[in-house]
Amino acid sequence: MGCLCCVSGPLSVTVRTDRGAYCSGELMTVTVYANNQTSHRILGVELELIQDTIFIASGGKRTFTTEILATVTKAGKTPNAEGNDFFEMVPVLIPSLTPTMKSSRCIKISYQIKVIRHCSKTSCEKLQNQCVLISRRFQIPSV
Repeated sequence: MGCLCCVSGPLSVTVRTDRGAYCSGELMTVTVYANNQTSHRILGVELELIQDTIFIASGGKRTFTTEILATVTKAGKTPNAEGNDFFEMVPVLIPSLTPTMKSSRCIKISYQIKVIRHCSKTSCEKLQNQCVLISRRFQIPSV
């Protein structure tokens, strides 16, 4: 993935979370790996936990809302000799939230992590990953 402010070379970014579903109060850890062959240094990343809600009226009219629930910023380090930047296990605390809802006819709630990469010129790349929040009553017991 590239962006206009970084046209001086290829840039590939991989974003991973430690798992796919979380409960309120848990820590989600996010790892961002960037192979940066551009002339712009990555100064850091900003992670946003976002709630997307769609309200569906009986006539079919839809209202869409997006809310940023949490923001975490992580400063970058000096990249290695190959130009790789690594932001390992950045913690994001999951606040008390409604679980993901996709099967309801009148409301749909989903969550995503947006990663904004800050380079030496500007904030120039945004990546989004979906994540699922579950209710504690459905939490799988640890063994």
